[in-house]
Amino acid sequence: MLFQKVKRILALTLALSLSILLLCFCSHHNSNKNHQDPGTNPDDPGTNPDDPGTNPDDPGTNPDDPGTNPDDPGTNPDDLGTNPDDPGTNPDDPGMTPDAPDPWVSAISVAPQKATTLLLTNAVSGANGVTLGTLQGLAAKHSSTQILLRAHSWSLYLPYMQSAGAAVVEKDENGKDWTLATLLAYYASDLSGYILSSDESLSVAISLSGLLNAVVVQPSNEKTAINAGLTMVMDVRDKDDLWLRSSEYFSQLSRKVAVEQPTSMAHKLVDYAVMADAYFNFYDGNHADEHTAMFDFLDNGAVVLGWNNVLGEYETVKSFSRLNACLVPADHAYNLSTLSSFFAEGSVNESRYASEEANKSHVENDNVHTVCIVMSDGDNLQWTLNDYVTKTSWYSSALRGSFAMNWGLPALFGDLAQPLMQHYANEQTSMDEFIMQLSGLGYTFPVNWDENAKWNMAKMLSDTMQKRGMKYMNVLDDHGFTEQNMYAFTAQSGIEGIFYTDYTNYAGYKGDILWSNGVPVVSAKYRLWNSIKGCDPEGIANSINNAPTGIDCEDAYTFIIVHAWSGLDAEGNFVANGDTMAAVAKLISLLDSDVEVVSASEFMNRIKDNLKP
Repeated sequence: MLFQKVKRILALTLALSLSILLLCFCSHHNSNKNHQDPGTNPDDPGTNPDDPGTNPDDPGTNPDDPGTNPDDPGTNPDDLGTNPDDPGTNPDDPGMTPDAPDPWVSAISVAPQKATTLLLTNAVSGANGVTLGTLQGLAAKHSSTQILLRAHSWSLYLPYMQSAGAAVVEKDENGKDWTLATLLAYYASDLSGYILSSDESLSVAISLSGLLNAVVVQPSNEKTAINAGLTMVMDVRDKDDLWLRSSEYFSQLSRKVAVEQPTSMAHKLVDYAVMADAYFNFYDGNHADEHTAMFDFLDNGAVVLGWNNVLGEYETVKSFSRLNACLVPADHAYNLSTLSSFFAEGSVNESRYASEEANKSHVENDNVHTVCIVMSDGDNLQWTLNDYVTKTSWYSSALRGSFAMNWGLPALFGDLAQPLMQHYANEQTSMDEFIMQLSGLGYTFPVNWDENAKWNMAKMLSDTMQKRGMKYMNVLDDHGFTEQNMYAFTAQSGIEGIFYTDYTNYAGYKGDILWSNGVPVVSAKYRLWNSIKGCDPEGIANSINNAPTGIDCEDAYTFIIVHAWSGLDAEGNFVANGDTMAAVAKLISLLDSDVEVVSASEFMNRIKDNLKP
């Protein structure tokens, strides 16, 4: 039925477009995750009190009213009238598109269908947002006709979806904007029905949605589902997490991916959880052991998407690390189910690594001090989908391209958001290089992993990095700067160098370099961080200008990690949440002429060529 509906809509769109052409011829989404730094340095003030952390009010694009993008290259916004010849719903239609291609399985064993048609609509919150999210996830799971929400950076990645062959339908068959009601009616015959939930049982309902092929509604919007022709398949208002775990359904949930969300973000990430048959939970407790026990059912190497505002960054990551699992910060993410259905091959750094010459060390003067600058927090998937790519403090800065800068991206970015990864790659300058952040397929502390699990994860990570064009990774660990801890990573052919930062103190190992399997593991020497004494542009520049030079001197190599939530304000003061790229540019402007700021590949190649034992 979906295929026939879409054919009718596209045909009408084409007909209207041809009519308009003939007339013209005759007369035309911070949750800003902060890797906290409590520090052992008595001068280190620890966690930045000005850092807002994950912002439950999401300061990015307003998901409730994103509006219509006038530059949207999609279908004609005037499309389309009611077709008097439209026979309506075909009772013989077998349901979900019969010729949908085989599902694609990602690195975390999630299998969406490939999208060929996108129904474009606005994001909503509350109960309607949860219902829409479950519907979006079910569409991605079963159909090539999927839903795309106008949220965050959607207008950046939509053209790449279209270039991959996806048709965009902005209006329903009555020429009206798609709404929750019309979308429910559109997919109604392909759904089993709806699950009725309360606020307290919402995580249970979302966890069941994919298994039962049913959208989740609450009493406040149950009538919308009934009016669309849906009937109730289960009432879970009296069910809780203990019931779910003891039910027949729990064993059917994925053991490779799960979702943990703050309750304030109930309607976000729902689509991906439903599409992936993932366990979905709101955990607002602050007991690490209890949290670990909740996710103990996951396989080694599993990935958890979301965030935990209450337990805190360190305890959350450590909890998952003890389970040999990774966290992908994604609490504000929209459209992941639909984005992940675009699984064309593609990578970053292609132009940089296009020739052997690009991988050779270029040192015109042996008497130099070599600096490599890396932006932090690129593992934060919801940020890379939103402010990281859209705001002028980071990747959209006018300063980008005027100096060598290295940007972190999540290892699973290509699996979860290939169309936006293409945008990053297409906008890349010769001065930009992408490295993998952070520590695994997601954020984790490798030092807590079992050795066998770590080896398996490192192999999968290496394969993913090679597929996505990244040769270097950034490890953030909990006192894990040892050859033994790094050995599983350096043994992989796809990992040619590691930038090491430590959770307690990004630059706690003061620039030391260790070698493992002939691969350099370079610790951060400085951190550009507004709340820490001596870590401002002037202080770091002064230290580097007074440091040794010489390509064969280990002390003449400096890796600087940039705290993504520090920058310059309008008056040029180094503050929290200022312009980060402006702060980097100021630092570079203060360096002496015998200091060279280089890319990650140039930095690592110089070290391997001149310092290797």
